[in-house]
Amino acid sequence: MTNLLAAYQAGTRPPAAAHDELLDASAAARSAWDLLATDPGLSSPAALAQRQADLTGILVEEGVRAGVADIRDWTLDPLPVILDEQEWQHLAAGLAQRAELLDAILTDLYRERRLLTEGVLPAELVLGHPGFLRAADGIRVPGPHQLFMTGSEIARRDDGTWLVTEIGTDLPRGLGFALTTRRAVSRVLAEGYRHMPIRRVGPFFRTVRDSLGALAPHGAKRPRMAMLVPQPPGLDQLHLADALGLPVVDAGDLHMADGRVWMRSVGDMEPVDVLLRQVDSARSDPVDLYSQSVSGVPGLLEAAHHGAVSVVNPIGSAVLENPALLSYLPAAARTLLSQELLLPSVPTHWCGEREMGSHVIAHLHELVVTCTSTGHQYRGWELSTAERTDLAVRIAAMPHDWVGQEPVELATTPMLGPLGLTPAVTSIRTFTVATAAGFEVLPGGVATTGPLPGRLTGSGHAKDVWVLSATPPDDALEPGLLTGPIPLSAASAGSLFRFGVLLERTEAQLRRQRAAVEDEAALTGLIDAAPEATAAALGRLGRAAQAVREHLTPEAWRTLTMLDEPGAIADRLVAMAAFSGVLAESVVRDDGWRALDMGRRLARSEFLVTSVAAVLVTPADYSLEADRIAALARMHDIALSHRRQSHEHPPLPALLDLLLADRTNPRSLTYSLERFGEDLERLPRPHEASGVVQEQLSSILRELTREIDGAWLAEADSTGRLRHLEDLTESVRWRVGALMSTLDRWSPADAVLWSGGGDDD
Repeated sequence: MTNLLAAYQAGTRPPAAAHDELLDASAAARSAWDLLATDPGLSSPAALAQRQADLTGILVEEGVRAGVADIRDWTLDPLPVILDEQEWQHLAAGLAQRAELLDAILTDLYRERRLLTEGVLPAELVLGHPGFLRAADGIRVPGPHQLFMTGSEIARRDDGTWLVTEIGTDLPRGLGFALTTRRAVSRVLAEGYRHMPIRRVGPFFRTVRDSLGALAPHGAKRPRMAMLVPQPPGLDQLHLADALGLPVVDAGDLHMADGRVWMRSVGDMEPVDVLLRQVDSARSDPVDLYSQSVSGVPGLLEAAHHGAVSVVNPIGSAVLENPALLSYLPAAARTLLSQELLLPSVPTHWCGEREMGSHVIAHLHELVVTCTSTGHQYRGWELSTAERTDLAVRIAAMPHDWVGQEPVELATTPMLGPLGLTPAVTSIRTFTVATAAGFEVLPGGVATTGPLPGRLTGSGHAKDVWVLSATPPDDALEPGLLTGPIPLSAASAGSLFRFGVLLERTEAQLRRQRAAVEDEAALTGLIDAAPEATAAALGRLGRAAQAVREHLTPEAWRTLTMLDEPGAIADRLVAMAAFSGVLAESVVRDDGWRALDMGRRLARSEFLVTSVAAVLVTPADYSLEADRIAALARMHDIALSHRRQSHEHPPLPALLDLLLADRTNPRSLTYSLERFGEDLERLPRPHEASGVVQEQLSSILRELTREIDGAWLAEADSTGRLRHLEDLTESVRWRVGALMSTLDRWSPADAVLWSGGGDDD
């Protein structure tokens, strides 16, 4: 890192009052960076650029792609932010204290409201904020704390001191990304990560899961937990659920019965004791809260009131995210904790108090102004005079809806740029979780950097945060992580089935397009192989893959992303074959795998009978018959086997036997449908309704997999048309379509196979 450091020192000369995470006041490297300098990945600009490229590849494996879910141009910088142990202890103490204070405020606001009656908090600040939900009044979560988790945005000012700029309490976002970031950076800087005394984050995730289990109502010994997400779920949520070993559910997976929350899993209904909520409080129940919500669970609020389920963070905790509250936290700390705040907040002025409101209007050109009811934010220095005048009028009309915050000049940290290391302002997002002993702080987090000057813009690069420790880390505690079966929700099973269908249909389209090029003369006008159809199929497959991201191994995901790379049809078919190999050899044969495989088997059967009918049923010139037979054999990867059998049997009957009846050919109709039947039989059948449907489907399979004779199917009528083959392919195509329709219907009322719901639904 010598050359990189020298260039950074030469180009970065912070003023005496400014703080840089790499350089001290004399422009010498801080000791923590000396430890990292030995990593070979930092030996030169070229080596660091390679590490950046490696990170991009790792993030693709993890499913992080621009424009997907909640990722927008997220670039991960290989250089971490490094904090020493003493400094972190101060930060952790301040963050734990703040979490304790917010927990006490939340408890008070939804019970005694002492802070309002004693005038510590203005009533308008709380009762006028959309995050305060009167319907949630009186809800209690078991245990000593009501607030389970916080996400705090902290930043170092250019004088070296720290402050808190933002608190997330309703949906503390970013914990899943923090783990993803740590895994990625520790791989590309493996040498430094192994030899530096860096605190591991694995124990924190174990604490989160253990603490979730402790919140189960009535002290359940084996609590059932799940994560409630909107559709589509974000990658941050999926990564967190994976780390915690929680099933991901949406509103359609949950059902209220007998005063409890139940999850529709494959084959049965399972009770839910603890729900880690990733849906906005106001949208979590369309009955008692926002009626238009499609993400909420009807009756969830009532179940929480009755103590039938523990919802965390509690419904209504968004009230703590009101930025106006920052002005009053010192007074609240003195009232509730008899303490002074260890970490200050960004200077904030609530316009609902006349003096502060007058200050904001007089200094609009200097402040960041936020509407607390909508979240809209305005940088006063970017507004014209007329715009500031209009904003002042709006503030005066509804003062309790507005806050002004002073922009803060922040410290810098080195960031990889096109020409090497450049300084960038930085903030850190970290997390706390409630335990029986208090609040535990994640030793690290996700840092975000932005361009100079020192105002964070919410864009830029992400960084890992390394906290040094006085003792060697225990790598055995790293997440890899939690064992035990995770129930498969009914919706997840449906998504996996549809993914299997789209996977096979995409491969079928690739095979059509290849055949149209290689066997153009034989297949002209018989198959649809338009390139735009292939592009559309790949797009649909990519979207479906995101819905089942948590069920795909890193190897499977890495292989699947190869389809996004520009290349020839043959290369994409190789990628498809590789993905099939990973599914066959590296994925546990659980209900999720069976749901995916069932989709593939039906879609493969669909493609087979469709292509056979299109190519063979219609009469053809005698001169083209052999070419059509050969083209169809190549399309279904049986050309070699067909040539061998054609030595003893006529070419067409031999082809039909291979494609339709051969139980040893993994691409034959019989093989695919029998495999489908095996998957079907292994699914649970706890309810009579599900069992009846499965028996009906099995009956159809027995009829479809009857003895098929290739010679009989190859017989032509007087017009040259293969009527027997036409009748069979049409019948199979209709029946396979009916099976797909049955399995693909997806609503709580008719999820008859995947869901265990029967007459009691």
